[in-house]
Amino acid sequence: MAENKKPIIGIDLGIDPEYLEEVVRQTVCAGIAEALGGKEAVASEIVHEVLNSRVDKDGNVIGKGNYTYDKGTPIIEHYVRKVVKREAAAYVSEMMEKYRPQIRDAIAKELGDQVFTKDLAEKFVGALVNETVKDWRCNIDVTFTKPERDW
Repeated sequence: MAENKKPIIGIDLGIDPEYLEEVVRQTVCAGIAEALGGKEAVASEIVHEVLNSRVDKDGNVIGKGNYTYDKGTPIIEHYVRKVVKREAAAYVSEMMEKYRPQIRDAIAKELGDQVFTKDLAEKFVGALVNETVKDWRCNIDVTFTKPERDW
């Protein structure tokens, strides 16, 4: 008798236990599939459930029994949006790199303009005032630090 063959119920039939285990597993799976309406029905139901799943903003499936305010998005829509966002970001990144000198010149021109600087200051102060008149508590912290010298 080989090392990997063990007697079954005290009787040595000369059958490899791993082979027997695989045969039993396949038989059980086939029986379950048949009881559930056949392999095609099981596969169809699995695909249906996956495609109708809803996910939260992080892509985690929202269970049917879970109580949540967020009803989520269909899983297909979530992944399509994810791919589109990634591709759009890659395209914008390529375009930014391509037009880097022109963009840098435009930014320098805008930042050097006095109207822009005055407008920025007015909007900043306006935002601060708007925050202080709200009903809830507002904490505003503006700090300026002097850069350390490299030498």
